[in-house]
Amino acid sequence: MQAATDPEQLYRVFRHSYSPQNEERKQAEAWLLQAEGSRGLLPALLQIARAEQAEKPIRQAATIQLKNQVRRRWLPIGDDATQQCYSEEDKASVRAQLVDSVACAGSAPEVRSQLVECFRLVALNDFPEGWPGLVERLVAGMRSDDTVQTHSALLLLRKLFKQLERRPAERRGDMECLCAQTLPTLQTLTPALAQVATQRGPHSLEAFEMLKLVLKCFHSAIYMYVGNHVQKDMDAWMRIVLGVVDLPMGPPVAPQDLQTREAAQDAKCRKWAFHILFRFYHKHGHSRRAVDGMEEFAEAWSDQYEVPVAEACLKEVCAQQRGTWAPRRSLSTALLCLGDACSREAAYQALKPGLHHVLQLGIFPQVRFRERDSLLWQEDPEEYIREMTNDFDSDSNPRAAAVEVVERLLLFRRKDSLVPLLQFCQQHLEAHLQNPGDPELCANKYGALLLLGTMAEQLAELDPAQQCELGGKARKKKG
Repeated sequence: MQAATDPEQLYRVFRHSYSPQNEERKQAEAWLLQAEGSRGLLPALLQIARAEQAEKPIRQAATIQLKNQVRRRWLPIGDDATQQCYSEEDKASVRAQLVDSVACAGSAPEVRSQLVECFRLVALNDFPEGWPGLVERLVAGMRSDDTVQTHSALLLLRKLFKQLERRPAERRGDMECLCAQTLPTLQTLTPALAQVATQRGPHSLEAFEMLKLVLKCFHSAIYMYVGNHVQKDMDAWMRIVLGVVDLPMGPPVAPQDLQTREAAQDAKCRKWAFHILFRFYHKHGHSRRAVDGMEEFAEAWSDQYEVPVAEACLKEVCAQQRGTWAPRRSLSTALLCLGDACSREAAYQALKPGLHHVLQLGIFPQVRFRERDSLLWQEDPEEYIREMTNDFDSDSNPRAAAVEVVERLLLFRRKDSLVPLLQFCQQHLEAHLQNPGDPELCANKYGALLLLGTMAEQLAELDPAQQCELGGKARKKKG
């Protein structure tokens, strides 16, 4: 349909699709349906989407239509698919303009997000073989002095890294090429972003968002395997990640403001920094868990960073006691790292002198009944119960992560931890007996009982009668 190639007519059709007149709206929708698959439709849709002077609702409608057409008709589908998909000429036109179009939509986030999704869908089908020169264009965008260009390039680069993230070591050729071409630029860009992020002002949140995208790209690069291009710059990347972890987060947040604060870009950026640390701590820096052939790297990484990462995680876990705030996700991940540190000799020896400090200032504030728990119980009792009984969200629930630290302490360091834990719980239970009406002591009692429940198996082993009773209950439950 030749009319579909005319962006002005297509623009009028989209305007009619918003008409309050039912008949006019139906005609526009029928026209769009008939135009699907026609020559020139994709470039016309993209032209409307990137036109800054166009009305935003129409730009958004064009972008959504473009996304849907790419999803349905970019590649042949079915036996008669050659007549359904778009021509190579149209697809080449979209590929040539898509990167710049995302930058053009910088002032319209709802349009940009749809264009980024279009990019993801096209890259999923065409990258790398069918989209030559793409990475070079993104690198040029990241090196640009124009912040909009840099931000857009990072958004798109993140989609490429995510696409290749889970490929195993034997299929990492494309990922290694992407790392070789882009990681040096990301590494150079990061210090400037971190500097702007710490200067509270209009550009701080944007800098944090771009810094988050850099960390997400790096997390994808090391998710399955640490390639040669990362290994040779490992020290520089660890300085970057630990530097982000060390950025200040401001004072503690009131419970009613937590949801807004958790959604802020600096909190999300911090979360990804701790995700990277945990990935190394739990897999790539652990010789028994590392991918085959990575044992030597794991030992070298552990020798150099095992203790500094444990200390950074301890600092995060005790943030509230230092008068600063820590996001739930970064706090949970830091606790999981400390749990992993219990099985590492060097990290544990570094933490051992302050074990009571970890328990009192890091673990216990998470397991006691908090004001947030009280608000959640009042607003949504079902969600409160779900959180209390969910054992699988320790990566996002600080209470579950804190319980996991205690479990690993008892598993790997029982001799050092069991008696101090019992004494700690006894102190809080006895304090509650002295003044049972004090809300703070009641909250502490809740935490002490939760810790005692975590120690149930170890306590039962000290009393053969209790052990037999627990064993009988377990058998009865299985039956």
